[in-house]
Amino acid sequence: MRALFVARHNNDYDSIVPIVDHWARTGNEALIYFPTPQIRWKDDFRTAILRQYSNVRFADLWDMGAHSGLAQWLSQQWKTVTPETRAKRKFLQIVTENALARRYEMGIAAMLDDFRPQVICFDWYSVPAKRPRFGFYGYQPIMRWAVARAIPTVALPHGLVLFDPPKGETTNMAMYSMMFVESEQRRKTLLSSGSELCEIAVTGSARYDPTWVEKIAAKLDQLHPAMQRARHKINIVFFGTKQVYEFDFAEQNRWLIHLSQHPEVELVIQPHPRGQKMSAFAALAGRPNVTIDPKTPATVLISRADMVSTLTSSVMVEAVLRGREILYPKFCNTVVTRFEEKGACITLEKLEDSHPAIDNYLAGKRVPRENYEAFLEETAWGGKGPDTIKRICDRLAAMTQGQAG
Repeated sequence: MRALFVARHNNDYDSIVPIVDHWARTGNEALIYFPTPQIRWKDDFRTAILRQYSNVRFADLWDMGAHSGLAQWLSQQWKTVTPETRAKRKFLQIVTENALARRYEMGIAAMLDDFRPQVICFDWYSVPAKRPRFGFYGYQPIMRWAVARAIPTVALPHGLVLFDPPKGETTNMAMYSMMFVESEQRRKTLLSSGSELCEIAVTGSARYDPTWVEKIAAKLDQLHPAMQRARHKINIVFFGTKQVYEFDFAEQNRWLIHLSQHPEVELVIQPHPRGQKMSAFAALAGRPNVTIDPKTPATVLISRADMVSTLTSSVMVEAVLRGREILYPKFCNTVVTRFEEKGACITLEKLEDSHPAIDNYLAGKRVPRENYEAFLEETAWGGKGPDTIKRICDRLAAMTQGQAG
């Protein structure tokens, strides 16, 4: 069986790779296509994991018709783009558009005709009917190719939605044959939103299958040896949240400053990769026990942490799986989260609760483990147990039945 996987962002790759890994290990063929220059996939440790399989292939937008010399130069230039280099990003978008816009569809067609996928798997994305300028290269021709040949298409879970989106927010996912979601609650939210939808399968999230989390942690712990830690210190990692809804960012930073003032706290802050610049946390920069780290893989930061904190980043699910305590500044947020509903966190109702919560942790007080387990079962595993990767791959395999080889 042959499956095409399309990855849209670096963090989407987190969700796709475990599925490709299982798909390949069970004797199937996979092709991963990267439709944007902003995914730095070639040097990614997850790519190294997949390269061990001879039945996994890779292609990116530079393979779709750009002159080889220009493509190589552009590829190198895109590696230097950061949230702080907006002018350079715009320049590269224009050059990339000129290099590819008239040619890439022929390259996409050739790739599809050569590989002949029996199912096509996208990250979670509402595909527009017409590609916008500077948009992703390939979604529309891939969809047209699939429709013309009755090839099923699916949308895979993109992270986890840990809160109910604002009322009135809709999405169009009707272009897919099926969409996979992480939880029954997510399915119900989508159905009640008035969105245009396809068939929904509740499968859980492949990214948070415990076997995969353990595999990735072991791999990264080899690549990033543990650092020497100060005795009696508590290491806390805070993962930033992209502002897709309203919350008090200034109050969040005020809380982080207050938290860092506890004498036993070592604080690491990781801005959201597409949400904040380093300058957003300028008030915390330079403090002796605070590190702002946008580059170290989240898995490595979790390995070094005692506690993990966030408003709604789904990275906290990995922390729960790996036995870390979750510190939640509820007073900074404006939505109700799935983990607070299950009591799967240390909830701070006000700023003044922060230091006593740290003292209680140092004294040995913990959130009951069954609270965390209930959260994982309902929110990450779809209420069907932790074997999410196999569950998704079994559904994909079933969708290929009856097709010509």
